[in-house]
Amino acid sequence: MAFWLAAAVAASTAVSFMGSLNQSRQLRAAAKADKTIAEVKKIQETIAANERAALILSEKRAAQGARGIAMGTGSSLLEQQSAVDDHEDNMYWIGKSFEYELNMIDFRLAGALAKESYNRNVNLITGAASAYALYKAPPIGKKSSTTLSKLKIMQNTSLGSSTNFGSFGYG
Repeated sequence: MAFWLAAAVAASTAVSFMGSLNQSRQLRAAAKADKTIAEVKKIQETIAANERAALILSEKRAAQGARGIAMGTGSSLLEQQSAVDDHEDNMYWIGKSFEYELNMIDFRLAGALAKESYNRNVNLITGAASAYALYKAPPIGKKSSTTLSKLKIMQNTSLGSSTNFGSFGYG
């Protein structure tokens, strides 16, 4: 009987272990999807920034033409350079935002994988110990003399006595 209980615990532990490995694969897949979404977002922001910059430069050229000044010289050149500088700043921050988002995805993934690995290892050790204890346990209904003697020894020690728990702050 103890063998079958131990086998059931071992099988349960194996299923839990395999589920944990699958969970780790799912976490990696989710992080990859998040990175793809971040990349698409960066592309969209870049396109929008380029369109805004083209529109601003076009408006500046139209305004310069309407004023009848020489384009690309003097203050008109400074206006155009200012628009280009603003566009370059926008592109820099779009790139930085993308980089930070990828780092955050990596950090969250690393934390989730570490937690999953820890839980997987704890479950594996606990399951193995439980299976071993069940396998070595005496059959149900029979009392082992070694088990009874261990219980009596524990009752005589300070940890086994209910009167001494107060000294450890438990009650």
